Amino acid sequence: MTTEKHGSTLAYWFRCTWEIALTAVVSAIVTCLFILVAVLVFRMKETGSAVDWLSAILNLATVLTAIAAFVVARSWLPQLTTQEGYKLAISLVNDEIRTLDRSNPLKDDVNKAVQAVKNLGNRRTILNTEPEITKLRSIITSAEKRRKKMRDLRKKMETYGLEPATDRAAALEKMLSALGKCIDRANTAQVLLTVLSLKGSITEPSQELINSDRFSMIERLNNGEDWETLTMENLSELDKAWWDMTREQEEFLGKNSQIGKLFKVRR
Repeated sequence: MTTEKHGSTLAYWFRCTWEIALTAVVSAIVTCLFILVAVLVFRMKETGSAVDWLSAILNLATVLTAIAAFVVARSWLPQLTTQEGYKLAISLVNDEIRTLDRSNPLKDDVNKAVQAVKNLGNRRTILNTEPEITKLRSIITSAEKRRKKMRDLRKKMETYGLEPATDRAAALEKMLSALGKCIDRANTAQVLLTVLSLKGSITEPSQELINSDRFSMIERLNNGEDWETLTMENLSELDKAWWDMTREQEEFLGKNSQIGKLFKVRR
């Protein structure tokens, strides 16, 4: 279902028509005033009264023009602001959220990396496993960038007064939470593969590895738990988080994914 721009209401078009009419009327008045000024200058340029009339009329024209500009700007500025907010919302939905459906490759890519390292068997060394671990890091980095961009877009949308519709907000939050869990499990897969390439245990892990080890896998391995069992546990949790993410994405978009149904102007 294609995301469409927020539809204009009948009231909105009436307001626009009124504003255009007001601007036209004021412009006509100003034009008439300047014609009158020209006549006065031509016919009474040598009298003091003409100068006084000219000054008064010019002042009146300036005031009327300023009033017209203020009225139009006051009415159009909120509309322009909302339009900018909806542009960000469209980018968020089409470029980011729609990628979190069941075609999202994160789960399969992590599984492929794990299987590729396992298939090395006795040939597993830091040198041999590094290409697969590097691919996995790239996968994780891409997912993290996507999550950050989604957060940034949402913050920018808030500055334009735009927020998720009441019936979509919960699904959006759950979807983002599930994406975060997928990233955590992908990081954990990287930790487990690194340990495997080091023959099963790490006594002094790097700070980067510690930061990625959200679920204390290194400690559990050093305490004697089986690598294969921990890996299967982690991939199972990844699978669960991925399905949660795709389900909430479908719930958020719903049957009607017009942008005006997904996000509303904050009142």
